[in-house]
Amino acid sequence: MLTRIVVADDNQVRREGLRRLLEAEPGWSVVASGAFDAIEELLGRHEPDVLVVSTARGSDDVEDALARADHRCAGLHSVVISPHRDLSSVSAVLQAGAAAYVLSEDVLSGVLEAVRMTGEPAPYLSTTLAARLATDNPVASRPALDEREEKVLRLVALGYTNVEVAGRLSLSVRTIEAQRGRLQRKLGAGNRVELVRAALARGLIDRHDGTPPG
Repeated sequence: MLTRIVVADDNQVRREGLRRLLEAEPGWSVVASGAFDAIEELLGRHEPDVLVVSTARGSDDVEDALARADHRCAGLHSVVISPHRDLSSVSAVLQAGAAAYVLSEDVLSGVLEAVRMTGEPAPYLSTTLAARLATDNPVASRPALDEREEKVLRLVALGYTNVEVAGRLSLSVRTIEAQRGRLQRKLGAGNRVELVRAALARGLIDRHDGTPPG
């Protein structure tokens, strides 16, 4: 099945480089490319499966673009390439609906894997970013978790909803909601990206592809 891709970048040289890189993959076709401000028009005309956005703009601009992209093209998977590595920017972009966040420095090795992973439940994080998130906190500072807490943390980090986690663990949704709240307080995690970070640090998910190790 052909994967249809739209590429957006204000820099024409980078845009064409991304086009060539992506089109070298079997079964992928870059159906259009253009500037960041042309995203909505490109999606309306071509209805791709994947949007690859390469930009140095702030998270507010990217969030707005992703919201308009989702409205324009149902079922779209968005891959964001950005030089911004601060946790607040990463968190904002993923919460806006991005399926992947690739640091600009990792683009050659990361963007192909990111596009391949867009159908997975957990967002893809490029290797440099995932490794940084996994090692930011020293092991000694990690609160101990019991077996159930680890299971809930792993599933939440993989992108499962509270209802899905409850079904997988044969528990009530209310129990999972309470457990998730306790986990966030215990780990000092204000959102799911920080829970992903905690799961990576504990080896509960694989830092490269977001799946349980082994």
